[in-house]
Amino acid sequence: MATIHNIGFNGNSYNPSLLEAVVGDTVNIPASTMHPAIQTTKADWNSGNNQASVLGWGKKTANFQIVLNNVDTIYYMCENHGPSGMKARIIVYATGSIKEAANLQFPKVGFTNPIEGNKLNLIGSFAIGDDIRIYNTQGQLLFTQTIDPESPQMILPLQLGTYYLRIRTQNGEFEAIGMVK
Repeated sequence: MATIHNIGFNGNSYNPSLLEAVVGDTVNIPASTMHPAIQTTKADWNSGNNQASVLGWGKKTANFQIVLNNVDTIYYMCENHGPSGMKARIIVYATGSIKEAANLQFPKVGFTNPIEGNKLNLIGSFAIGDDIRIYNTQGQLLFTQTIDPESPQMILPLQLGTYYLRIRTQNGEFEAIGMVK
């Protein structure tokens, strides 16, 4: 069954800035003359270059709706404020659970498990801006840390137990469960 998702504004940012949806879903995106929405390429989105993609929806100055027809990542931003960070993306998965990521090109990432002491060694290739989030078994976010691509080793101030790890990269999110310390 298709879902209708609503994006909103929160000051000069989109809320949510990352939406996960499936083919067939509909997304309502806000736009105005103060916050014109443009679809961009991944490269322009990453650099903050506010150029509308020729394959995108152009420039929208009124609220609009899109139907997600293909597995893809849609990058968009406010034409006026995108360079200062008002940008978002929609990751479109194949029909089924949005946690199924078989159709996405995720980087090959991993970590040593169980972790020794307080050191977590991440394995894979990372880019500037990638981050890691650690949750407890109740789903509470314990902390977020930016990954240093040059040295993907981190010191975690965790007690003995089981934790959930989420790595967010520019290509999407990779989740691993059952990290043990």
